[in-house]
Amino acid sequence: PVLSAPEWQALLARHVLAPLGDHLDLMPIDPADQHVGPVLCAAQWLPAAGPGALAAVLADHLFPRWATALRQWLSRPGAAEAVDLEEVAMWYEGWRSLLPAPLLREAAVRAALDEG
Repeated sequence: PVLSAPEWQALLARHVLAPLGDHLDLMPIDPADQHVGPVLCAAQWLPAAGPGALAAVLADHLFPRWATALRQWLSRPGAAEAVDLEEVAMWYEGWRSLLPAPLLREAAVRAALDEG
């Protein structure tokens, strides 16, 4: 191999995972008009980065804002009467369906989805 395993991990962290995190940071989380391209882009790196590293990026750069958006949606004024819980469930399941099974098995991803 050209790179040792630690060198490969360092290269991925610096030149792939960090920019993916930046890209996710810029992604709006909007239940009314959700664009998931950055998440799909990140998921494509799963074979190279591994589920643990990719889950950490999602946990740091996506899920805190995702959980905030969900809480805001559910707690807006009049939400108790106006929020369609089926729509919320579909949004949640839509997010889950974006993530490949190896990511869904990661503790950081499970914890973030459970928090939401």
